[in-house]
Amino acid sequence: MNKVVQFADWVREIRSRIPGFVAGMSVPSSPGRYKFSLSGDIIPESTHWGLGQSTFAARILYIFGLLDDLKRGEISKYILSFKGKDDYVYDREIESRSRFPRFVSAVKSLSPRLYLTYTSKFAETRQAYAALINLGQPILLPRMLKAFDRKSIHEFVAGLNWQNPWGAASQINHLIFFIHFSEYLSADEKKSALDSIEDSLQGYRRADGSFYRKGDLPDINLRIGSAMKIFMGLSLVNRAGPWVNKEIYDLAFKFSGNCNACELFNANYVLYACSKRMAVDREELASSVLSRIGSLREHYWPDYGAFSFYPGKAGTVYYSAVVSKGFAEPDMHGTAMLSWSIFILSAMLGVNQELGLKEPVL
Repeated sequence: MNKVVQFADWVREIRSRIPGFVAGMSVPSSPGRYKFSLSGDIIPESTHWGLGQSTFAARILYIFGLLDDLKRGEISKYILSFKGKDDYVYDREIESRSRFPRFVSAVKSLSPRLYLTYTSKFAETRQAYAALINLGQPILLPRMLKAFDRKSIHEFVAGLNWQNPWGAASQINHLIFFIHFSEYLSADEKKSALDSIEDSLQGYRRADGSFYRKGDLPDINLRIGSAMKIFMGLSLVNRAGPWVNKEIYDLAFKFSGNCNACELFNANYVLYACSKRMAVDREELASSVLSRIGSLREHYWPDYGAFSFYPGKAGTVYYSAVVSKGFAEPDMHGTAMLSWSIFILSAMLGVNQELGLKEPVL
């Protein structure tokens, strides 16, 4: 049987089973709330937490075209239960449980800001509002920066923790999202702010097409992750074209190894972003895409039609907070990331529309 047909049949199998998995992960006492892993969560159900899992549920169901009005309403309501008076939406329990790991990171990197500022607040807020967009809800974003002039943006970019280029690029990605969907900024102000971001990025773009400090050479997964975050942000505002190149495409093309769900997704997304905007060998790309399906299957749990964050076991950490025991079972984080990878692989093979898959906002 043709390998593309086999892949399509597998996707249809997942689509038929995944609603049962998502339903089984729900917390009956809190509509719109979901467990992180099937049976290994360590945070009590009595605690108000789980913002991330609700955004994952929205993304999974959106990708497979399985959202109904009841789910839209329940998930939206639970996500908004984490919204503060400042319009930021983040999980206070995760913030609390991540304090010690953040302190350790701050000491190691000599960056007090990593401890004093919960930078994941931006990530969680962005993820929450992206989920609300996918759920068809109106949004009103807070201001991520006090000012969006050239000086403020350059200072923001320079002040990021570039020892972790994936993390630094993530913050730039969030900033682009906040600017793009802002109700506070005019079209001219948005353009000026985005121009300043691109100007700032010039100092961190390296010859291999990724983003990190001059003189450093981060691990390949961090370099690919940095490119993924920048490409995703710039794609949202139709500015990614000038930034993709053959060097980063080749880096992602050759990437392999025993990866977690995020690292698998990152490499797939870079291939996807580049292949949309530059000339590539389509037969070679299709062959690579089909070979990558095996890596996804290492995370797959056929009885559930779902995935785990690590091959053979659930994820344990979310935004530096330990949330699961990491049993041999699927989880919501891995399922959300690899469902998105399935869309990306399907799009590169040209079968996403026939499979009824939709690309989420994130």
